[in-house]
Amino acid sequence: MKTLLRLTTLILVIVLVAACGGSADEATPLPASPAEATVTTDTPPAEPTATATALPEPTATEVPTETSTEEPTETPEPSPLEPPTATPEPTAVPEPTTEAAAAASGLCFNNFFPVVEGASWTYNTSGAGASTYTRSVTNVSNDGFTLTHSTDGSSTPLSFDYTCSDDGLVSATLSGLPAMAGFSLEVTSFTGTNFPPADQWEVGASWSASYTVEGTGTVEGIDVAVNGEITTVYEIVSEESVEVPAGTFDAYKVDSTLTQQLTMSMGGASMPLEVAISSSDWYVEGVGQVKSMTLGEFASTSELVSYEGL
Repeated sequence: MKTLLRLTTLILVIVLVAACGGSADEATPLPASPAEATVTTDTPPAEPTATATALPEPTATEVPTETSTEEPTETPEPSPLEPPTATPEPTAVPEPTTEAAAAASGLCFNNFFPVVEGASWTYNTSGAGASTYTRSVTNVSNDGFTLTHSTDGSSTPLSFDYTCSDDGLVSATLSGLPAMAGFSLEVTSFTGTNFPPADQWEVGASWSASYTVEGTGTVEGIDVAVNGEITTVYEIVSEESVEVPAGTFDAYKVDSTLTQQLTMSMGGASMPLEVAISSSDWYVEGVGQVKSMTLGEFASTSELVSYEGL
């Protein structure tokens, strides 16, 4: 029975921690070249007519010599002008898409959880459930997006739909969550927020998220039904430097406690299933979560290895 309880608890913890964000006009043309200048020459004056004057004899007078006017010098022809260099047309700057612009400035904007279509973060986890996993953002709209949590070696990624409101980013359902080890969960109600607006992030700030859940499944051949409440309380406790494989960052450290108060029914018997899990997470403005530590029986550490698309 202890094994069943521990396995069921582990399944619920993995699902809820992942859901709560723990260890996701054209240019004007220049004028045309001027036409070549026309050569102009002055017309030389007509030659004067020679006139002989008869003088009385016996003295004879010489006929005057013919006078000619010197032709004018020809005006040199101007050199043709080089054609002007064409001015390149300006390159058009693409307009941002409507969705991207909305995500950057609307309700989904949160510098501590960047909501950018196609953005992804890859983490290495040590300790319980050691693995490498990637979180990615898709389906970004004015008021929501999908966060997918894919673990290497697993063909069944976890998918969480978030809505964006004045209260921040909220994952109030576990839509898209596949059956895990024969177990499935459904959120019947939700209160609170998962990530408050960025302007509320400061040391001492706190918030909470509470899920009422129910689920069914099979554990070691036995049918199991679970219902109850899972609440996580968060507090920003400090601002500090943190070093991970992806780099060294100035981060807000957020401590949280997840309290699970469920009733598990199987084989005609019911029993309480209570557990409290403490975690610390480090969030960097403009990057998101860079480190996560879960303490206690399910102790593990996840560190950011790389990120892209921001």
